[in-house]
Amino acid sequence: MLDSSNEEKIKIIKQCIYDCGYDIYYQKISGIYNYYFNPWQTYELVQKKLETYDIKIRNMFKLLLLGEPISEESAINSLGREFIENLLDVNFLINNNGILRSNGYSLVAYRERYFVASIPYDYPRCTGKQDIYIGLDSYKLADILPNRKIDRHLDLCSGTGIQSIMNAANFSEGYVVEKNKKVIPALKFNIILNGFNEKIKVINGDLFEKIRNEKFDLITANPPFIPIPNQFDFPMAGDGGEDGLKIINRIIEGLNEHLNNNGEAILIGEAIGNNQSTKLFSELKSKLPIGFKVDLFLQNRCTKEEYIERMAQFYIQKLCNNTENEKTLLNRWYKIFEKNNATHIFSFLLRITKKENIKSVFNEVKNYEEDLYILYPKVIKKYSCILSEPNYYLYVENKIIGTINDEIRRCLEMCNGEKTVNQILETTDIKDKNKELIRRAFSKICEELIKNGFMIDIGRTKE
Repeated sequence: MLDSSNEEKIKIIKQCIYDCGYDIYYQKISGIYNYYFNPWQTYELVQKKLETYDIKIRNMFKLLLLGEPISEESAINSLGREFIENLLDVNFLINNNGILRSNGYSLVAYRERYFVASIPYDYPRCTGKQDIYIGLDSYKLADILPNRKIDRHLDLCSGTGIQSIMNAANFSEGYVVEKNKKVIPALKFNIILNGFNEKIKVINGDLFEKIRNEKFDLITANPPFIPIPNQFDFPMAGDGGEDGLKIINRIIEGLNEHLNNNGEAILIGEAIGNNQSTKLFSELKSKLPIGFKVDLFLQNRCTKEEYIERMAQFYIQKLCNNTENEKTLLNRWYKIFEKNNATHIFSFLLRITKKENIKSVFNEVKNYEEDLYILYPKVIKKYSCILSEPNYYLYVENKIIGTINDEIRRCLEMCNGEKTVNQILETTDIKDKNKELIRRAFSKICEELIKNGFMIDIGRTKE
C-alpha cells in the first residue's frame, strides 16, 4: 500500500519524474488513438513502441507503467539511486532479493499532472482488481469541467482524484470523497504528488454521509455505473447495481441539499434504456421536480446483446472465480435488461444546475449518430495512407482526413458496400478487447468520408 505520509519524498519523486521526461515519453507511447485518447494502450503496443528507445527509457516504463521486474542495478543505472530509493520508501516499488517491480501500480501522465492507478487488467502484471481506476471516462469528464473560478468543489467516487486535481486551479477549497479504503492511500498520494495537499481534503466515506450541511458550487462524479447481476464479484469501481443506477440515484437525491443556488453537478457514466431514451431520464424527472435545469447528453448507444457479450467476456476472462458457465452468466445479465424493459445502453454526460424557485426543466439530447454502425460503407474515390509511425495519415485528394492506425487501415480496405461496419469488424483479426474502440474510430472515419463525398452508404439501413 502506498505511503503518503512523507511529503518531502513525494516531492522528490515528482521532480525525478519530471527530470526523466516521463510525461513527454508517455504521450508518445500512449498517443492519440483514433480520436479517443487512450490511457491504456495495449501491452503489446507499448512493448513495440519501447523497442525504439534506449535501455534507460525502456526500464523506466517497465517499472513505472507496465509493472515489469528489473534488477536493482539496472533500475538505479536507468533512473538514479535517489529516485529508486524514494519509490521503494513510499511502497510504489517492491525489492525481492535484488529484483524490483511495481507494487501493483502504474503511473499515468496527463496534461502536466501525474496519477498513480492500478495496473490495468490487460497487462500481465495486474495482480488483482483494478480498484484505483482511471480511464477514458475519467479524462472526458475532466476535460469538460467549467473553466471558471468557484469557491468549493466536491468530487464523489473520486478514485485517483483526477477531477479535483485537474480542476484545482479554479476553486478555493476542494473535497474528494472515496468509499473504498484501498484507494485512499493512492488518492492522498496523487494529491500530494501534484502539489494540492493544502487545497484538497480527502474523505473516506460513502457519498454525502460525512459532509452533512455542506454546500458546494460544483459537484462532480464518475460513479460506478455498470449494471451488474447480484452477487457478482465485480470491482467496487464499476458495480452500479442491477440497473446501473444504484450510486447515481443516491448522488442525484443529495443535490438539493448540497448544491448552492446556481451550482452545477456534472456526472459521466452509462445508462440502460429503450431504443430512444434512458431509465436515468425518468429517474431524474421523479427526483428533481423543482428547482433544477437538467441536460442529459447521450453520447453513444449500443444494443444489449453487444454490451452483454462484451461485459460477460471481460468478467469471465478477468474476474470470474465461480463455476457458472458462460451461458448461465449471459442469461443472468440478460434478465437485468428484461426486468427494466431495456434494449440498449447509452454512455452519457449529465449536467444539472440548481435554479431555486423554478419548475425543473429536463432535456435529453441525442448526441450520437443513429445507426452509425450499420452503415454499408463503400469507398468511391481514391485515398492513400501515408505511414507516420506508429499510425497513418489518411489522404483524400491531397487532403488529410484524419489519423488512423493499421487496424482502421485494414478495415477501410474492405469498404466495398457489401458489409456493415459491424460485419467488417467481425471479419478482422482485431482482438475483442480492442473492438469497441476500433468500432467507434472506424465509424467516425466513415462518417467523415461520407460527409466529404469520398464514401457512400449504399442505402441499406438494417442489418
